[in-house]
Amino acid sequence: TTGCWARFVPLLSRLVSAADADVPAIVKRAAVLSLGKCMLLSPSLAGQQLPTLMAIVDLHQHQQQQAHDTDAQLVCNAMVVVADMLQFVPILVGQQYPQHLFARLEDACVPVRRTAYGLLTRLIGGHVLKLDDRLHRLLAGLLDADTHIALLCRSFFEAHMCQQKNRNKAIYQLFCGLRHKRLELLRLLLELFADSSTDDELGGWLLDALHDDTQ
Repeated sequence: TTGCWARFVPLLSRLVSAADADVPAIVKRAAVLSLGKCMLLSPSLAGQQLPTLMAIVDLHQHQQQQAHDTDAQLVCNAMVVVADMLQFVPILVGQQYPQHLFARLEDACVPVRRTAYGLLTRLIGGHVLKLDDRLHRLLAGLLDADTHIALLCRSFFEAHMCQQKNRNKAIYQLFCGLRHKRLELLRLLLELFADSSTDDELGGWLLDALHDDTQ
């Protein structure tokens, strides 16, 4: 069975890599998902084909910068496959692929941004990706203009805070990494998640943060 499916990989890879003008959009989108299914056959096959999918995501970013139209669904499909590979081929987690998903949190295209938030919250919630110094990058989703993203992030951080012994300390740790919209996010997190009694450590840091943001 494995050998039978593997025979389709070269064809699918060519369809995925082909210029948009040469392959109908619906065919290319389906080819990405089909290639993803084949990549589950072996870790080595996944490693070989992932750069092809990441090229789609990178091209989308470049085309946005050049004000060109992009196929958002194609990019979303590629991101879904990358997330699947991170889940089923753990050795890939330590490579550069998660960073490509984090980069799309700031995408101007709402469907792409939605997909990025959805995949990353799933991967982190499922302990595929560790809670490291990138977690604070999801905080911006609480203020996203897209209601779906804002509600998703609120649900994610509610679950995260429920697992913390000291919510105030967790808030402090998240804000240590923030560089943008600090006051706005600070007010929202305190409103949603802070304990009624704020410890001295958090209180002192808040004063420092307020002072820094008014400079």
